[in-house]
Amino acid sequence: MLKDILEYQKKDSMLVKIDRDLENSQQKTEVNKLVEQVKQVQSKLVALENNAVQLVAEFEKVKQTFEKESKKLQKVKDTDFSDKEEAELRDAEVQIKKEIGGLLGFGKEIKALSNKITQTVKEFEKTKAFGVECKDKYKASFNKYKQFSTSKTEEKQKILAELEELKKRIDPKIMNKYLQMRDDHKFPILVPLVNQSCGGCAMNLPNARYDLLKKNHFLECENCHRIIYLPEDVK
Repeated sequence: MLKDILEYQKKDSMLVKIDRDLENSQQKTEVNKLVEQVKQVQSKLVALENNAVQLVAEFEKVKQTFEKESKKLQKVKDTDFSDKEEAELRDAEVQIKKEIGGLLGFGKEIKALSNKITQTVKEFEKTKAFGVECKDKYKASFNKYKQFSTSKTEEKQKILAELEELKKRIDPKIMNKYLQMRDDHKFPILVPLVNQSCGGCAMNLPNARYDLLKKNHFLECENCHRIIYLPEDVK
């Protein structure tokens, strides 16, 4: 039975390595990186779109004010001043200059907002193009990872079938203990006795427990709880 359980652990360790290879593969790292880039692009596009909407609304508001003030100026310009007193003419001149100054200020504001909108649209299109590029790269990287994952999955299925056959020849108590520790991600689970010490944590076995190990062939370490076995050459 010792041979079977050690063979089980050997093949099981191959599964551990495959899972580790899948988790740490360059393909998966590249896929995760591109997923993050796509998310960042989407967030930036939403922010740019919201900013553009806000700028357009502000632009329309200033434009309406500009048009309203332009009408007021035109009304003053259309006034017949031929029969007006000098004081009224001076007041009208001051009013016209004031309206013109205000319109010039609104004109500058409109131009600035127009430039901001143009820059935002350019940035949006640039970001959108980068997003398309990221998505294309993601598809290519994902396909590579999928091929890699598929090959590893086929390898895993073969090993799992072999483990099922081995499990039938192993003491259920030992097997259950092994699987329990496997779920706790403690590996290796079976360790040899080394100089009357646990091969996992190096804790020394008292004589009484050493005798128990020789009798039962297997012993749970009181410290790390791995299963200690007695190597053939010690027997």
